[in-house]
Parts: sequence; C-alpha cells; structure tokens
Amino acid sequence: GFPALGIPGADMAKTIEARHLEGFFRIHVLQEPDQGGETFVEGVSRRLKQLGWDGQALVVKLSDVKDVNDFHKKHGEAFRDEFRKALSAATPLPDPPANAEPTLNSL
Repeated sequence: GFPALGIPGADMAKTIEARHLEGFFRIHVLQEPDQGGETFVEGVSRRLKQLGWDGQALVVKLSDVKDVNDFHKKHGEAFRDEFRKALSAATPLPDPPANAEPTLNSL
C-alpha cells in the first residue's frame, strides 16, 4: 500500500530520472543508519536539484533497523501503523552541498 522506488546502492541516486517523479508532489527518502545512508540522501538531494524537481522531499530514518525490510520484520502486523508514524516524523531533505554538480537547466 506504499508506492515505492528502490535504488540498489548509495551511489545510484544519479539514476533517478524525471519520469520517475511524474505525478508525485512529495517523496520520502529512507536513510539507512550508516555512511551509505548519508551518501544516498546527499545524492538524492543533488539529483533532485539537477532535475529541477520542485516537489517536497523528506528524509525518513527508521529506528533500530537498517532498512524497511528489517522494519517490517520487527513490527509484523503493526508495520503499517508504525511505518506511517515514521513517515509523519520525516524531516526535510537537506540541500545538496555547495560543491554539488550544476543543474541540468544551467548547462
């Protein structure tokens, strides 16, 4: 019941295309609790800026687990309610670092 796009690996945020975001005004980026998670969030922020996407992007951190699969295993039948709580606690996606690549519109 939750539309999702999975991206395999922190360095793969650059594969996001504008067509993946069509029809969405808000997205949630799940940040894993390690350096790869930070790299992924930074990459998504950079890529959204490159694409000129003007929707709302939020970061979700799942407590005590690495990813949504572990979160599901941990919460079982309470998964939907617990996941909704995690989504409601999301924070705004930070801007990419100042050294981010230029946007496609500025090339």
